[in-house]
Amino acid sequence: MDKIYATLSADIVDSTSLSAADTIKLKELLEGFFPVMKSFCDEAWGRVVRGDSVECVIPKVRQSLRLALLLKCYVRTLELDSASRTMKKKGVRMALGLGTLRIADEEKGIIDGDAIYASGRELDAMSDSDAVTFSIVSNELNIGGYAALSDMMGFVIDRATNKQCSVLYYLLRGYNQKKVAQMLSLEPPTVNQHVNAVGWTAIQRALNRFETEDFEKLILKKGTKQ
Repeated sequence: MDKIYATLSADIVDSTSLSAADTIKLKELLEGFFPVMKSFCDEAWGRVVRGDSVECVIPKVRQSLRLALLLKCYVRTLELDSASRTMKKKGVRMALGLGTLRIADEEKGIIDGDAIYASGRELDAMSDSDAVTFSIVSNELNIGGYAALSDMMGFVIDRATNKQCSVLYYLLRGYNQKKVAQMLSLEPPTVNQHVNAVGWTAIQRALNRFETEDFEKLILKKGTKQ
């Protein structure tokens, strides 16, 4: 049985609105996300493409949804003076592909196989005007309701405030509300208000379901299409 990977394809919404200085800063900030990703999955790795797009390989599939949500919240917290209103609101469009990879070579920077094809094609099909900014896709796995789940999570985060995204970002990293309050210099009741407003309890339940899934059992039979 071939190993199942997750690949994350993402690009910044309306990145052409940025000044030259902010475009350079954006690349540096995106590269700063990779150490956070590795703190959850040391085998995961990523690269910045064209300065405003990200491609990641996540060998531990169960951790991929959390990492995708972390990236979406992280981008919403970036401070770029020339960012357009659309960029500030939506931040990033993403597709999480689940499937096999023929090549995943971090040293040479090569990603090739069905998972990255699926996430790349899904991202290419999105536009900045689409309501859906996050999708989970697979040509090889029966992912069922996870596709709808990703639509909903993207919808929720796109409508959260930047402060709510900051709170959610640290909750996703495993910090409790007291620590989040300290890190963001907020009062605990304020953090709690943000937690309730962004629907953290529902997000936790969805993550718990995803992070206990046996993805090897979801492999489709050859010739079967979802």
